[in-house]
Amino acid sequence: MQNNRYETFTDMDMPSFKKSFRTLTSKSDSKPKKTSKMNYSAYWRLLSYACKNPIVFSLAITFALLSQSGNIILPYLSGKVMDCIVNWEESQMEYYCIMFLIALIFSSLSIFMRYTFVVMISDSVSNMLKNEAFQKFFAHL
Repeated sequence: MQNNRYETFTDMDMPSFKKSFRTLTSKSDSKPKKTSKMNYSAYWRLLSYACKNPIVFSLAITFALLSQSGNIILPYLSGKVMDCIVNWEESQMEYYCIMFLIALIFSSLSIFMRYTFVVMISDSVSNMLKNEAFQKFFAHL
């Protein structure tokens, strides 16, 4: 049994390695942590900063809803176009292709406007938080 290096390694070193090796999950004395209720105060605070400019905030929400409605309409219209191609209905195919292109442009513009207004909101919130932090910092000097 001692003439093979592999058997010597596994018989002698592995049991001591297993005994000394501990992971985070192998602790026998660890108890599962109780999940506490989520604290939403930070979210409400950020929302209060975002609502200080209600026009931009409402436009961001509006364009978010419009872009999501475009994401719902586009697969429906592409299915209609595919049905017209399979059934070779030329009269309705032009109509659905034009509607698909209009919905695509509308959805793309609403996604762009949503991102633009969200960036404007995040910029104004970060500026407000920065100004508040500087005011508190300089008040203590």
